[in-house]
Amino acid sequence: MTNLIQSKEYIIHESISSWGTTFHIMKSDGGGYIKTYYYLDDPDYIYASDLHVDKNIRNKGIGSKLLEIHLNKAKCLGAKYSLLWVRKNTWIEDWYKKLRYKYYKEYLDEANSIWMIKEAKFNITVTYGEDSLVQKKIETEAFDENGKSIY
Repeated sequence: MTNLIQSKEYIIHESISSWGTTFHIMKSDGGGYIKTYYYLDDPDYIYASDLHVDKNIRNKGIGSKLLEIHLNKAKCLGAKYSLLWVRKNTWIEDWYKKLRYKYYKEYLDEANSIWMIKEAKFNITVTYGEDSLVQKKIETEAFDENGKSIY
């Protein structure tokens, strides 16, 4: 089963299977993307993967916004933590640390890599401008407490 939620700025494609749910979260113009996994047999965790922001539009908050949507999905699904893996001693590890991800453990499937963890809490910053308040509502209330789409 798949669901699609779209706003002016972001598209969220939800794919439900027997093992859990995959969310593909993308900036509407294609400039940023993150994949999120939620496993039914591991309900306390939600996993972030494949975060990418086009290098020509970095440093504009797009990656942070994609992670914010990811964390809101975690909270809506009842997950307590967000997990992701990165290579050690890289700018991306430092960036995740700025976003309050912490070292969790070594990632044994990839050399010189670690798992990082962050508590899944809503992290909402209200901004003003065209459609921004409506956008926040879509991103934070797109799923009910059982993780089902409300649209």
